[in-house]
Amino acid sequence: MAMGPPPSPKVPLGIFFAVFLLVFTLVAGAGMVITSILPKAYMGTARLRLEYKDSQPARSQRRAYDPVLAKTEAGMINSELILKRVIPSLNLNEVWGKKYFNGETLKSWECLNILKSRIEVHPVVNTPFIQIRTFDDNPADAAKLANAIVTTYADYAATNADEPQALVVDSAYASPVPVRPNKVLNIALGFGAGIFLGLLAGTGAALLVYLKARKAALAV
Repeated sequence: MAMGPPPSPKVPLGIFFAVFLLVFTLVAGAGMVITSILPKAYMGTARLRLEYKDSQPARSQRRAYDPVLAKTEAGMINSELILKRVIPSLNLNEVWGKKYFNGETLKSWECLNILKSRIEVHPVVNTPFIQIRTFDDNPADAAKLANAIVTTYADYAATNADEPQALVVDSAYASPVPVRPNKVLNIALGFGAGIFLGLLAGTGAALLVYLKARKAALAV
């Protein structure tokens, strides 16, 4: 009596779901843990408005918004000329030395390197404003740093005939909400990666078990 073909094995959905849940839990959990232990960074934001001084030539013919001026002065704010004046105004040599280097007084160039890594200076597009952002692990210090930079530049511009008039229109205030790490984004990315890798691993594991079972069935 002829025998029919062996029954095809069932797709092991249990294996798929077990592997999927394992991988998803590991990846998403790792993302949440890493996000929770990353150092927090707070941002201080201040803004300046640039205007040509009455003493500067052809002022009446200048546009309210001059992109070249805004870009040039953003570079000036971010320059060593301005930032070196900020360091003594906040006593950063000692403050940062005490905070990060076991009380050692930092040299000015060391402070300058740290300072440059903590600021962003950008013209606000199609406006006469320049925005200064500063970052620190303390919200009050981030705000204090941003305010010191805009004040230092405004004072410098006021005493230099070649510089435009700089008005502080927005001072920085301490915000209790950190900007780094972005918890919502990091957790969402962790969940997304967990789902993708879980589906990939679950499908691979289920397919492997299925193929082995099918091979064994055909060998009978």
